[in-house]
Amino acid sequence: MTVVAQRAERVSTGATNLDVAAAHVDKPTQPIAELLRRGHAAMPGLDVEGVSLVNIGDANARATLYGVIEQRTLNQPGSVTLDAATGKLIDKVAPKTMTPGMVFMRGLQALHFGNFGHDAVKWLYFMLGLAGAFLFYSGNLLWIEARRKRRQVEQPRRTRVMAALTLLALVYWRLARATLQRGRKGDPNSVWAQH
Repeated sequence: MTVVAQRAERVSTGATNLDVAAAHVDKPTQPIAELLRRGHAAMPGLDVEGVSLVNIGDANARATLYGVIEQRTLNQPGSVTLDAATGKLIDKVAPKTMTPGMVFMRGLQALHFGNFGHDAVKWLYFMLGLAGAFLFYSGNLLWIEARRKRRQVEQPRRTRVMAALTLLALVYWRLARATLQRGRKGDPNSVWAQH
């Protein structure tokens, strides 16, 4: 779970009517375990993946718990915003309470980052990605071969080099991307860990 804490003069919790400024009055913040308990009570199905704490130690401190609600749709993210000083519920956003525009955007994000389905669906998505890469590569080779047949019988060196570079670039890109994703999963500051 990722915990992000920051001090800010003005906080936006996502809804325009919930914006809050720092009170500049010291008040202890609830322990993380208590905030998690209250968040689970407010939204029972939420699997918390991250907590954002703003204005810690202030009377207007806010804690937002982000996570997913396991269901058979693309739109799974949810959040609970609490008053971090008292633990009182301020706002909650579940997939069923989102606007149609937000549902559409979250669905596109899930498709883009591959954050949907279970292992079988993720492997299928990976294989389809490889199929798209192979389609590009095979089309490029067919184009090179057609040009070669029209111009001369023997394939020139520059054409063979271009075909080899195309294959190497494709393989290198896929391996580098897989290595970056695997290497940064545990890093809370990573882009991969946030999606």
